[in-house]
Order: sequence, then structure tokens, then C-alpha cells
Amino acid sequence: MPLATLELVSARVGQLNGCSVCVDMHCRIMKKRGESDARIYSISVWRETPYYTEPERAALALAEASTRLSDRHDAVPDEIWNRAATHSMKRRSPAS
Repeated sequence: MPLATLELVSARVGQLNGCSVCVDMHCRIMKKRGESDARIYSISVWRETPYYTEPERAALALAEASTRLSDRHDAVPDEIWNRAATHSMKRRSPAS
């Protein structure tokens, strides 16, 4: 997973867990690495914005589904696993 996507996911998981330290830290890291304000400020509404790539959306969906397991009566749906696997199995260049 690209480092930028990992920070994005970490910030979202921090939001879901209500961890202000995590949200602050990961958003600051993203900003320092050149992430746009629009992408940082809209993490919590990522489904409704055009700022994220399909691989990022798949990673965010998987992170949300696996972070909120106690809120669900079932496990992470196959559709979410399959979507994430499609993007994570693609061959990446070493710079990714």
C-alpha cells in the first residue's frame, strides 16, 4: 500500500475510533508530505467527494468495515474484501 494511502486510512481509522491524537498526527503528516487541504478535510466524507482514487476508496472502505466490526452483525462483506484485493494485488512500482 502506498504510504499516502496508509496515512489516509490511518487518519480515517483515528476518526472512527474518536482518537484526536491519531487524527491530528496523521493529518499533520499528510500535510507535511504535500497532501491537499481538500483531501485532508474531506476524509470523513470520502464517499461523497471526487478527491480519492479507486484504490484509496477500496482501502478506506476496508478500513471502515474492519474498524467497525463491533457495530455489525456480520463480518466484512465479500464485496469490500474483493474490491480491496483487486487494488492491493495489482503490481506496484517500487516508488508506490
